[in-house]
Amino acid sequence: MEEGWKPILKAVIPDIVSFPFGQVVLFLVFYPLAQKGRNLSKAVIITYIITTLALTFINELIIFVLGPKIAASSTLPLLETVQLIELAEVFERMDALFTLLLFLGLIIKMVAFFNDAVIGLEKITKIGFKKRVLPLGALIYGLSFHFYPLTTLITL
Repeated sequence: MEEGWKPILKAVIPDIVSFPFGQVVLFLVFYPLAQKGRNLSKAVIITYIITTLALTFINELIIFVLGPKIAASSTLPLLETVQLIELAEVFERMDALFTLLLFLGLIIKMVAFFNDAVIGLEKITKIGFKKRVLPLGALIYGLSFHFYPLTTLITL
């Protein structure tokens, strides 16, 4: 706290607050909707193991291809790694496919968060989700234009 609260708030909002806890809230809302009687804990553990192995492999690949200094300073190190792929002069320019997959993953994630928000509001207010979809979608759409100026106000 040598320089006050501003650097701390700049680091925390929105990255640290939304990243790990957003997914926890997402799964806590969807967990009661899972079918009872199935071995859900086994599926969750297997999914975590596969995800951990995949992330470890991808991070190792990035460090092996780019080196630790470039990988640490790059904004999108996986994109830079994919741009360097050349297989038998057939598979070149894989960055377009990677970018498409990146946006597809982001769309799926945002749809899951939107669905979570609708279900959460339905549980809190006891009003059907059909009455919440359009107003919540409009609110998120409107706030998406004002999110960047909000973050610049925090940094002032």
